Amino acid sequence: MRRLIALALFLLVVSLSGQADTVRITNGEWPPYLSQHYNHFGVASHIVPEALKLENFQVEYGFFPWVRSLEFAEDGIWDASIVWTFSRERETRFLYSEPVIKLRSVFFHRRDKVFEWEALEDLKGYRIGGTIGYYYGPELSKLEKSGKLNISRVRSDAQNLKLILADRLDLFPIELEVGYEVLHRNFPSQQINLITTTRPFRETSYYMIVSRKSPKANSILKAFNQGLVKLKESGRFDEMIDSAAVGGYHPVSELPK
Repeated sequence: MRRLIALALFLLVVSLSGQADTVRITNGEWPPYLSQHYNHFGVASHIVPEALKLENFQVEYGFFPWVRSLEFAEDGIWDASIVWTFSRERETRFLYSEPVIKLRSVFFHRRDKVFEWEALEDLKGYRIGGTIGYYYGPELSKLEKSGKLNISRVRSDAQNLKLILADRLDLFPIELEVGYEVLHRNFPSQQINLITTTRPFRETSYYMIVSRKSPKANSILKAFNQGLVKLKESGRFDEMIDSAAVGGYHPVSELPK
């Protein structure tokens, strides 16, 4: 009888040790990288659980407005949040993973206009658009605050692109893939063909941030970073990025027929 009990306890321990631990991560809307309505919740949302799965963790996502996403993770109600840029102020409350994705910021403009510039300050005199509340990096922010660049802010990215098409703005800064996502969601192909982009002026890394209040913080961070290396070595990371570039994560109802 004792042997049977000991065997049962052993099998229970083995069974439990094989179960994946759950990481609870807050998320938000930022197509095509993050979206509750996209396949796998968008490409960045797909990368994170695939990397963690390789280290025997599973992911539970919660979708909230961005402010709440950050607050819930900071308070330890959820373990982590994706995806965020680096901030020294946030670093006091969160641990930063290796970059989940790296994005290039460019200026969108009409094809019938040419812009030659070496430094951002060379764009003085041009009509530049911006979206209210959005941060375009330290250099552009400094030039805006000093008045060296004329940046007019409106409520949405789509509104800025509409102003570009109407020739009421010259340039609009935005991440390359996000800009084309906004174009394809809001404008017909004839208008999209009137717009092109400059070379990148900024490359930005976006991270998973893990709450320092989570009791699993260090193990989550270690697991994700190790799993991300494996995901890249296998070639699956590049496959996911390539798929996102051709609309592979769009909802099925939006895919070309």
